[in-house]
Amino acid sequence: MRANFLGVGDGSPGSTFPLTPELGVPRVGCGAMQLAGSYGGVQVFGPPAVREEALAILREALEPGIRHVDTAEFCGPFVTNRLIREALYACADDLTVVTEVGSVRDDAGG
Repeated sequence: MRANFLGVGDGSPGSTFPLTPELGVPRVGCGAMQLAGSYGGVQVFGPPAVREEALAILREALEPGIRHVDTAEFCGPFVTNRLIREALYACADDLTVVTEVGSVRDDAGG
């Protein structure tokens, strides 16, 4: 593999992006932000309209080889993290969950 400014490999979807010297993730992952619903006109807030569909989306993301999921406690808040845990707990050893921290919302989603 050759190194480039974006990480290791050729930059193709199947190549690896290093998070640390010991840990890399495939370049293509599953973004979980849109799994949360909307509440009072605020997007990415509250539970999904159809919980079973959100869980199915996460499970189906693994079929083509997705092995990392991007989320944040801002999404829902906490909704997507719980969906990921419920849907993907069985394959946790093969999965990397990438998250952002520090953003907060009030009870109205602001």
